[in-house]
Amino acid sequence: MKKRIAFVIVALAVASSLLTSGCGTKKYSYVGKLFESENTAAEGETQEVAEYKSLIEKYVSKSGEPYMAHNYMLNKHISAEHTAEEWLGADGKIKLPFNPDDIKEMDTMVYEGISYEVAYPVRAMENYYVPDEIAANATTEELAEIFISYGYNGGYTTWVSARYNCYYEYEHQFAFLLSYSNALEESLRRSDFAKVYYEKYMAETENTPEKCERTDYPRYVELSRKTDTLDVIEVLLAQPEAYEQLTYKQRETLVRRVLEREKQGEEGKLFFRDSEEYWTRFFACIAGELYLPADMAEIPVTNAGLKEGVAGAIERDNNPWLDTINRMKFTEEEQKILEKYFVKR
Repeated sequence: MKKRIAFVIVALAVASSLLTSGCGTKKYSYVGKLFESENTAAEGETQEVAEYKSLIEKYVSKSGEPYMAHNYMLNKHISAEHTAEEWLGADGKIKLPFNPDDIKEMDTMVYEGISYEVAYPVRAMENYYVPDEIAANATTEELAEIFISYGYNGGYTTWVSARYNCYYEYEHQFAFLLSYSNALEESLRRSDFAKVYYEKYMAETENTPEKCERTDYPRYVELSRKTDTLDVIEVLLAQPEAYEQLTYKQRETLVRRVLEREKQGEEGKLFFRDSEEYWTRFFACIAGELYLPADMAEIPVTNAGLKEGVAGAIERDNNPWLDTINRMKFTEEEQKILEKYFVKR
């Protein structure tokens, strides 16, 4: 497969910015990355223009359309485990119709010659599938709680092996994720999903999983599930739709929280799988690193097992979150973190 060549416009230092009294912060200006395939357009030809502004616009179906998980289950000849009646409590509100621990079975995993007993969910997708009419009438918060429970308890979540090839893997992973969780897809149809996931993210990252070695494999698996779920939420919040739904204060607070996590990660205090370096999906997404280039922008149906016709590139530059970042002031330490994503030296 041909490699992506990334051309990055150098960050523009604001000449008039001054060190603020006592805090050592500066204001910087960033621009997004420019990407080209090795298949550059020949003279006189026009390169393909991005058709979508986000992962949500490309993959999330419209209200009233079948969920990707619905179609996936039909194609695989499987069905939901629980009825609409089981999903509703006596008060008419949604409740999980099972205890997540009750759908797990112990399995033996071997790591570096040592055997470990680890609990894995059985038929997680089928158990967590919310009947269509219940999902459509659920609150966004209820749907988010179902998705987070699904991720924390071992349901499928996105994960890429390393940052250098995440652009090749991530859209495939995101499409798979939607085909496994109709609660997630329904929540992303809502005009308030960003507020809900923002609040969940801020609350959950108060106790971000600390570093854990693989030698404690059961604990490693547990923390990886939480971290992978939080990574998905970072990507959701990095979408232009989320930017539009959040207030300026919420946007700035989110950027600060992600920076805090990354500083802790770089210091080796947080759990992460990639052995090369700590990196956040939030900034990588804003920088366009998670999207397929135009010449690869269709996921083969044989790979995704999804509906046909999902093709076209996502805009990889000019994410509106850059506007918030450009307006903020950062310490030199924070500046170095941001340069990992927005400056090529």
